[in-house]
Order: sequence, then structure tokens, then C-alpha cells
Amino acid sequence: MAKTKKRSGRGYRRFLLLVVMLFMLLIVMMLRFGWRFLDDYEASQPKYFMDDYVAGLDEAHWNEIAAGLAAKGGYELVEEDELRALIAGELSQGSYSYARDNSIKVHNGYRYVILRDGVKQGLVTIVRDDNPNFYTFSPWRVEEEDYSFTPPASEPVEVTVPASWQVVFNGCPLDETYIAETGIKIPGLEAYYDESYAPEYLVRYEVTQYLEQRSLEILDAEGQPQTISDRVEDNAELFAADLYDNDNEDIRKLVEEYIARYVCFSSNTNRNPRGNLNSLRELIVPGSDLDQRMGDVLDALYWTNGRGYEITDIRINSILRVGEAWLADVTYVTDVGGQHGELTTTVNNARFTIVEQNGRLLVERHKVY
Repeated sequence: MAKTKKRSGRGYRRFLLLVVMLFMLLIVMMLRFGWRFLDDYEASQPKYFMDDYVAGLDEAHWNEIAAGLAAKGGYELVEEDELRALIAGELSQGSYSYARDNSIKVHNGYRYVILRDGVKQGLVTIVRDDNPNFYTFSPWRVEEEDYSFTPPASEPVEVTVPASWQVVFNGCPLDETYIAETGIKIPGLEAYYDESYAPEYLVRYEVTQYLEQRSLEILDAEGQPQTISDRVEDNAELFAADLYDNDNEDIRKLVEEYIARYVCFSSNTNRNPRGNLNSLRELIVPGSDLDQRMGDVLDALYWTNGRGYEITDIRINSILRVGEAWLADVTYVTDVGGQHGELTTTVNNARFTIVEQNGRLLVERHKVY
């Protein structure tokens, strides 16, 4: 009998142990399914999903966002690889949060505004996943990310140069999209732009959206580097340097001869208007407005008394070579005799447009100012 009781006691303990193990297994399974339930439930709530999304905005994520922004272009002055690194570095700074955007309805989802230090940085749209989880809760997934990037505020870079010159910013030649103003006249030469042949206009380049200024190079029409001042007025001599042809003796001789014949014609000293006109026309472009104008004056000269004259001074202030023409600015002084023998000294300012035709230099335009 004693042996039978002993065996029964051992079996009972084994039974209790088995029950305890099954109970513990049941508790573990309940805990596991409980945690799984909580995880799946949280995954089905947009708030928890967005909390995890913002917490996961790490370096790898920003590199991916920056790559997309850099690929869109719009920052031609920076290489794409460099731009991507700069954008990623900028976006990785600051504290991020989110707020639901109720201004638009999203089918089966929501749109959130992503804030960096309280300022809008982008938009994220999330939708429910089509594959429900174990407990038939539908988790969320990112449908679309739309981030923007604005370079830090920077001082505009402005450069005014002749239209044929080139501005190179950070190694990138600026095209016409960076030209903010055209038709700027070279200081000191404003009057010449009224002529049929005008000097080259200046243009103003402006760069406002850039990340950093590393270099600024100015190249003239020949591709040679030039150093300019921030003030356009200080660069006038440099911009006009290639225009001046003051040592052109052929132009000087033509101007002096033209003035002599013109004064002889207009004063009618020798009372030979037709002969004077023919002599003057030898130096004028045939058929030009100047040629016609001189011819229109002829009849009136027959009714005027000849007056004595003397050219006392001719000063050629400047000669500009503009395209295929020369613009000569001249001051000449004449003493003209009156009816009673008195002399009147007159200072005359004129500008001549001179062209070459058939190997000869001729006056095309004569403008008094």
C-alpha cells in the first residue's frame, strides 16, 4: 500500500507541473497576441504612424529627399552632387513636427504638413494599405512626399557689363535668364545713342537665388578677364576703351575739310552757292538725308548776302568706332563778319557720322547740338 501512495503522489506533482506549464504557455501566448494586437492597432492609427514617420527623418531619408530636389534643377549655379549635399545638410537641421492639413480631402487617407521649427517644409500624404494585418486593421503607408527647399536669404549679386561680355558666377556662365535690365547706356556716351550707329548697350545681370558665392569672373568680348568696379560710372572708360579711335588721321582730315567746306557753303562768302554745294557734296554720302538737306538750303542761299568768315579753331573731342561707322564729336569756332564790319565769334558743337563707301570716307550725318 505504501508504494502505491508514493506513485500517486509523484503523478500528481507531474500533473500540477504540466498544468502550470500549460498555464504559463497560455499567458505567454496571450501576451504575444496582446502585444501584436496593440502593435497592429497602433499601426492603424494615423497619429502613431506620423509620430514614427517624423522620428524616422534621419540622414538617409534626407539624402533621398535632397536627391529628388536637386534633380528638379532650378539651381544652375551649383553642381547637382554639391546641391544635394547642401540641401540634405540644411534639411537635417532643426526640429520637425507635423499637423494635419484639412484643406484638402484625400481618398482613404490624410495629408499632413511637415514643419521645421514651426515653418512649413513639405507635405506628406498617407493612405491605408490594401493589405490588412492579422487583426484586419489596415496599416498606413506613405503615398506621396512633397518637400521644398529655399536657399538661405542672400544679398543679390548685380553686375553691369557690355552686352557682348560674359559673366561667370561660381564657374557657371550666366545666360539671358539672369539679365534683369537691358538698354543701359555707357555713362558719358549717352548722346551717341541717338545716332544711327550707336555704341553697344550695357546689360545688368542679377543673381538672387544662390547658396554661396565662391567666384565671380568677368570676360570681355575677346574672352579676356577684366576687373570692374561696383559703380557703373567708374567702369565707363573701360567699357568704351575699344570704341575710341582718336588717333585716326583719316577721320580727322575728313572732319576738318568737311567743316571748312560746310562753313563756306552756309556763309555764302563767295556768292557761289551751287559751286559750294557741289564741293561739299564730294564729302557727303550720296542720297543720304544730309545730302537732301544741303540741297534744300541751296535756293535760300541765293537770297542771302555773303558774309566774311574765318575758322579760328577746330577741336576733335573724340572719335568712336561703332560697327562699320565712326562717330566724331567736334567743337569748332568761327568769326563771322556782320553787315557793318563787326565780328561775331560763334562756338559750334557738332557730331558727325562717317562711313566708308567704295574705299572713300564720307559724312552720312551732321548733327548740331
